[in-house]
Amino acid sequence: MGRRRGQVMTPQQKRASDPAASAWVSASAGTGKTHVLTNRVLRLLLAGALPERILCLTYTKAAAAEMANRIQERLAAWVVEPDERLRHAVHELTGEWPEVAGLHRARRLFARVLDAPGGLRIQTIHAFCQSLLGRFPVEVGLPPRFEALDDTAANELLMEATARVLSSDAPDLVAGVERLSSLAGDTAFEKLVQDFVAGRTRLPEDLSRASLGQHLDALAAALGATPGRIETRESVIAGFVAARRADMTPVEAAIAALKQGTTKSDPLAAGRLAAMRGPGDPLTTFEAYAQAFLTAQGEPRKNPMTKRLAERFSREAMWMLDEADELIACLGQAAQAEVHAASAALLTVGTAILDDYARAKARRRAVDYDDMVLKARDLLTKGAAATWVLYKLDGGLDHLLIDEAQDTSPAQWQLVRALTDEFFADDTAWERWRTVFAVGDVKQSIYSFQGAAPAVFGAERERVKSAVTAARKRFYPVELDLSFRSAPMVLELVDAVFALEAARGGVVVEGRLEHKAHRAQAAGTIELWPVEQGIAVEESEGWEPVETAIRGQSAEAALAERIADQICTWLERGEMLPARGRALKAGDIMILVRRRTGFVDALTRACKALGVPVAGSDRMTIAAQLGVMDLMAMGRFALLPDDDLTLAAVLKGPFIGLDEEALFDLAHGRPQGQSLWRTLDLRAAERADFAAAQASLAAVLARADFVTPFTFFARLLDEEQGRRRLIGRLGSEAIEPVEEFLSLALRHEADHPPSLQGFLHGVETGDVQLKRDLDRGRDEVRILTVHAAKGLEAPVVILPDTTALPGVREDLLRTAGGLPVWAIAGSKAAPAVASLRAAAQEAALEEYRRLLYVALTRAEDRLIVCGWRSGRSKDQDWVEGSWYDLVAAAFPADAVTVEVAPGFEIRRKSGTQQGTAGERHRSVAQTVTALPLPAWATRPAPVERRPSDPLSPSRAADADLGVASPIAGLGAARFLRGRLVHRLLELLPDLPAGRRPAAASRFLAARGEGLSPQALESLAAETLAVIDHKDFAPVFGPASRPEVPIAAVISEETVLGQIDRLVVLPDRVLIVDFKTDRPSPADWRAVATGYLRQLALYRTVVQRLYPDRPVEAALLWTETPRLMPIPGDRLDACLADLPGAVTEVDAPPPHS
Repeated sequence: MGRRRGQVMTPQQKRASDPAASAWVSASAGTGKTHVLTNRVLRLLLAGALPERILCLTYTKAAAAEMANRIQERLAAWVVEPDERLRHAVHELTGEWPEVAGLHRARRLFARVLDAPGGLRIQTIHAFCQSLLGRFPVEVGLPPRFEALDDTAANELLMEATARVLSSDAPDLVAGVERLSSLAGDTAFEKLVQDFVAGRTRLPEDLSRASLGQHLDALAAALGATPGRIETRESVIAGFVAARRADMTPVEAAIAALKQGTTKSDPLAAGRLAAMRGPGDPLTTFEAYAQAFLTAQGEPRKNPMTKRLAERFSREAMWMLDEADELIACLGQAAQAEVHAASAALLTVGTAILDDYARAKARRRAVDYDDMVLKARDLLTKGAAATWVLYKLDGGLDHLLIDEAQDTSPAQWQLVRALTDEFFADDTAWERWRTVFAVGDVKQSIYSFQGAAPAVFGAERERVKSAVTAARKRFYPVELDLSFRSAPMVLELVDAVFALEAARGGVVVEGRLEHKAHRAQAAGTIELWPVEQGIAVEESEGWEPVETAIRGQSAEAALAERIADQICTWLERGEMLPARGRALKAGDIMILVRRRTGFVDALTRACKALGVPVAGSDRMTIAAQLGVMDLMAMGRFALLPDDDLTLAAVLKGPFIGLDEEALFDLAHGRPQGQSLWRTLDLRAAERADFAAAQASLAAVLARADFVTPFTFFARLLDEEQGRRRLIGRLGSEAIEPVEEFLSLALRHEADHPPSLQGFLHGVETGDVQLKRDLDRGRDEVRILTVHAAKGLEAPVVILPDTTALPGVREDLLRTAGGLPVWAIAGSKAAPAVASLRAAAQEAALEEYRRLLYVALTRAEDRLIVCGWRSGRSKDQDWVEGSWYDLVAAAFPADAVTVEVAPGFEIRRKSGTQQGTAGERHRSVAQTVTALPLPAWATRPAPVERRPSDPLSPSRAADADLGVASPIAGLGAARFLRGRLVHRLLELLPDLPAGRRPAAASRFLAARGEGLSPQALESLAAETLAVIDHKDFAPVFGPASRPEVPIAAVISEETVLGQIDRLVVLPDRVLIVDFKTDRPSPADWRAVATGYLRQLALYRTVVQRLYPDRPVEAALLWTETPRLMPIPGDRLDACLADLPGAVTEVDAPPPHS
C-alpha cells in the first residue's frame, strides 16, 4: 500500500503534490496514491502552511491512521537526520535544494505539528462532520454534547420505531400495513421494511409525513398512474370488462364467426369470448376471455382463429389480433397499478417509521452516521447561520485534500462544495494561497450501496477547475498509471480483460486502459483453473448412516478443498516467489470473494484440516459464532431452566462437556412431563459427571438474578475456567468473538437496565458484526471480500467466486428521484417497472465489473482465477459476462497447459525474472550467526510472590467492634451520622469562624436526608464544639492537614489508609482519629483493640516519614468532646500480630 522503499517520485506525482496548485488526480490501482497524499501534505508544510489550516478527508479510519503515521514518521526522522541526508530528502520531495534556513524549518515541522491546536487534521468525513457539529450544535438545531449513535444503537432505535408504526391505529398506516402484509409473507414483509429503511439516504431529503402527499403524487407520475388516486389490479380489470360489456358488438361478431369453425379450437375460443356476456365476477370473466387471445405465458396467439375461418371473416380476425394487444396493455396497466398501490403503501409506512426514528433520536439527543453528513452539509448551506459558520471556518482552513474521491456520496460532495466555494469566492481570492486536492479512480468505485456516485467525480473536477481558474490560480488534472504494485504479467492481463467490449462498461469511459509497470523486471504468473464441477450427490437409503449416505460433494466444497490442498502443497515444498527470491509464506496469500457465503466457511475448514494457517473471514456475525452461541445458550438456560433443548445444548457444550451417551442416559426414560433440569437435579448423586454438571448449573442459576449480564458471563469464563474450556473445544479463534460479546454486554449495561434477557434479545436481533483487520502482519492466509480488500495487496491473490453474475434486488427499485418502487410478483408486465429494472441491472453490472478491476489489481506477483459451476448456467460452466468469462476470453493464447495434480490441468503463463530478485526488501540468502545463550536463559525464573490484599487500618478496627444489636435502633442513621461529622470536621476548619454555623446548616440540609431537624441541629452543635474547643486548637491549626492518605508495605503486607487529621509540628507529629461512638469510653484502657491497632498502623507508617521527631497518636471523641492520647507502649503491643518493619512507603509530603 503506497510508497515502496527506494521509490523515486515520478513527474506526475511531483506535479500532483505541487503545493502551489490545486490538483485533481485520477490514480489507477497501485500507483502510489497514499504516497502522493503524504508528499503533498509534507510539501504544504515545507512551503509554510500552518498544520491546523490543512484538512485531509479520507474514506476509512485505517486510511487516516496510515497517512498520519507516515507523515509523523517522516517529520520525526527529519529532526535527527544529518544535514546532507536531510537536504537530499527535501530535494527528492520538492525538486529544490534547501538552504540552511530551509533545513531548520524542516526540522521544526515535527514540533510544530505536535503543538498545532487540534494537531494535523487527517480524518474520515464522518469524523470531520462530528467535530463540525460539536463546534456549532445550536446553529444546526442539536443539543450541546449530543450522542453519536453506533450501528447497534441506531438499529435498536429503528426496530423500536418500526414496532410502534406497525401497531399504529392511524387509518393510512393500518391500510398500508394490511396491503404490504397481504402481498408479502411475514419474513418478506420484515425484509422489505428493513431494505426501505437501509436505503433511507437515497430517499428525497424532504420526505416526511407532512410532505408525503407530494411524494406520492411524484411516485404516481413516475409509474404512469393518476396522482391522488390509488388503483388496483382488480379495478383496472373491472374497468376493462365494463367497457367490453358496454359495447358487445365486436365480441358478438367474433363469437358468431368462431362458431362456424370446423375445428375444436374455434368453438372453444367462442365459448371463452361468451364469458363476457354474463354478469359474472370481472376477474373470472377476464381470465376466461383472455384465454381466447393469449397463451399461458401471456403472449398473443399467432392465430386466434383458424386460417380458413380467418380468410372468411377477415374483419373479425383482425379485431381479435387488435384485442390481444388491448389485453396485453390492460395487463400492463393492471400490473403497474398494483405496483403503484404496493409502492405507495411502502412509502407511507416507511416514511412513518423514519419520522418516528427521527423523533426517537431527538428524545435521546443523538444523531446517527447519516445525520452527521446531512446536518453538517445543512449547517454550511442552509439557514441564516450558514454564513457565520463559513466565516468562522474560512479563517481556519486553507488547504483541503480528499482521498478516495470516487466513493464520495452526493451529500458529501455538497459539503465539500460548501467548503471549497469559499476558497475562491471573492475578488481577492487570487491573493490568498489556498488549494484543493482530490485523488480517486472511477474504476474503483464499488460502494454504491453507501451512496457513491462515480459520475459525480468528473463533474466535480470540472466545477473545481472552473472555480480555480476563475480565481487566476493553477489547476492540474493528473493521471497516474505507473503501478508500483503488480508485476507486468498481472497488469497485461488486467489491460486485456478491460479491452473486451463486454468488460468496458462502467470501467473504461473512453480510449484503452493501459497500465505501466514500475517493477518491469519482476517475474509474474497468471493462472486460469478449470471450473470445479463437484461430485453429484447420489440417492441413499433412508436407513443408511450419515457417513455412508453422503457420497457427493458440492462444487463449492470441492473448490475449497482444491485451494486448501494447493496452498498446503506450496508451503510443504517451499514454492518460490521468483520476484522476491524467497519461498512463499502463508501470509503472502489473499483469497478474495464477492460475498460472504458458505464457501468462506468451507475454505476455512479445509485449510484448518490440512494445517494451513488461516485468519478466517474479515467480518463475522457475533451471534453466529460457536463460542458466543455457547454463552448465549447458558444465558437462556439461566432464564428458563425448564427449556430442555437449551439445556441439552449446554450439557453437550464446552462448559459442561457431557458426551452423547451420558446425555442419552440422562434424558431417555425420564417420567413424562419431567424437565431435563429436574431429572439432572434428582440424579446428580448417581454419577460424578451428573453431580459436577448439576453443581455448575446450580451456581449459574443462583447468580443469574443478582448480577449484570457482563458479570454473569465474565464469571462463567474466568472464575469457572470457561475460557479455557472454550479454547480447548473451539480453538484460539473463539477468543475474539467472545471478547467482543463481553464488550457488547458492557455497552448494553451503559444504555439499558442490566437485564440478561434484554441483552440476549439485543444480540439475537441486532445482527452485530465484528469487523476484523486482516491487513498483512501475521503469517496466515487471508480470506476477504473484495470490498474489504480495497487498499490492500498480496504477492499471491486467488479469485474463486467468479462464475455467476451479481444478484440484483429486483423487488425494490428506485425512481430517478429516489422513491421506492416495489416490483411485486407479476409486475414484469408493467412498462415502468421493466425500464427501472433494466437500469438497476445495468448499474449493478457496471459495479460488478469495477469490482473485478479491484480484485485483479490486488495481486503483486501471482494471480489465480478459478471458480465453481454456477447453478444459473445450464449450457456451460459459467455465466456469460461473469468474471470467469471475461478473464477466460482475455487469457493469453500462448499460455501453457500444466498438470498440477493427477487429472487436474490449468492454464498458466509466467514471466521471467530479470535482474536481481529481492524482497523490495531483502534477499532470502542471509548469513545467520548463532550466539550462545546467556546463563539466565537456562535458569528457571523465580516464583513471583502474589501480592497480598491491602490491609486497611479502618477494617482492622472494624473487625474487633462486633455487630451492633438490631434492637439498639441505630440502623443506617448511625453510619450516616458518623460520615457527616467526619466531613464537617474536614471542611469547616478552613472557613472563618463566623461562617461555620451557616455552612454547617447548609451542608447538613443537603446531605442529611433521613435525619430529623433536631438530630441535624444536635450534630452541627457537636461538630462546632469540637472545632471551637481551645484544647484542640493545634489539631485544627495551620500545621494540620485533613484526610491524609497513606500507603506502605509492612513485612509483606500492603497497608492502605486515610488519617483523619495529621498535625506536623517542629518537635513532634500528632495523629488524630475522630470517633463518634456513644457513649465514649472514659479511659484509653476501655478503648476497643481494633481502634488501637488502627492507630498503631498509622503511627508505624508516619514514623518512617518523620524519623527525626516522635510520632504520637490520639483519639478525639466528638460526643464529649475529649482528646484521648494513647500511650506508645500500648500501641506497640497492638502490633504483635503484624511483625516486620515498613520497607516501602508511598505517602504525600508533609503539610507545611
